Amino acid sequence: SVTVDTGALGAVGPIAYVVVTVVIWAALRCGRMGMSAVVLISGLIAAASTNDGRGPFVGRRVSESAVSLNSFLIVLGLTGLMLVGLEEARRQSITGLSEAEERHRSIIDRLPLVTYLRSLVDLSIPPLFQSRQTEALLGYPMERWLAEPRFASQLVHPDDREINADLNARSLVEDF
Repeated sequence: SVTVDTGALGAVGPIAYVVVTVVIWAALRCGRMGMSAVVLISGLIAAASTNDGRGPFVGRRVSESAVSLNSFLIVLGLTGLMLVGLEEARRQSITGLSEAEERHRSIIDRLPLVTYLRSLVDLSIPPLFQSRQTEALLGYPMERWLAEPRFASQLVHPDDREINADLNARSLVEDF
């Protein structure tokens, strides 16, 4: 059994910082869940080895070991969380979508349905979201859907336009 003397309270040997590179990788590659798993596993290994009197967190007293280990794990976790947040912000600035929005869009894009999100209050506003398969399913170019906000209502059969307007008005009242 090898014991590393860390010297002063909170001083951690360089071997402990190897795990930081793994946390950085997990935060940037795997997101919050992957980074959390790495911190958890690292914490369990570090706690077990410190409990056995081995590793970089062993102090002269139990309280020194606990403070050293806890401090390191807090810094490790916060570093990972900050990196995850920065990476999510970077992805969002590039794509304009958060991870949740990307997953939602991915699911919507796989459905053989026309999906859109639009204002029922002001029908002159183009759709806020229009699924990519709209063009393939309905045969009209996406540019037309976005350039002509009332285009969808023009496609409704003239006999059904009053019913369609009534349904839109009822949806507006029920949603608010």
